[in-house]
Amino acid sequence: MSLIDLPDQAFTKGPLLVDPSSKRVSFKGKEIPFTECEFLIFNRLVSYLGKPVDRDILLESLYGCYVPQVTRTVDVHIASIRKKLKHFSNLLILTVYRKGYVLFLKN
Repeated sequence: MSLIDLPDQAFTKGPLLVDPSSKRVSFKGKEIPFTECEFLIFNRLVSYLGKPVDRDILLESLYGCYVPQVTRTVDVHIASIRKKLKHFSNLLILTVYRKGYVLFLKN
């Protein structure tokens, strides 16, 4: 899945709503205030919900093309996203060793 494959329509899964047109995310009706970069990464994680996403794919989400992984950019943004999700215990981002990150939506 490349950058152009990301959905441009709102995605709803239970109480999670992701709207790419407005770059907004809400959970149980409460907005999660992501920066534009955080939104791009989160939107990519949502498109792979429950499956690991490689850091290179997440970098492509930010820059629109392949970028050799010599940066901690993704890790910094993931840390910031995790802080914002700590109030939403049903949303969890796990690190998958040598794979990347995976977003889980617990019921």
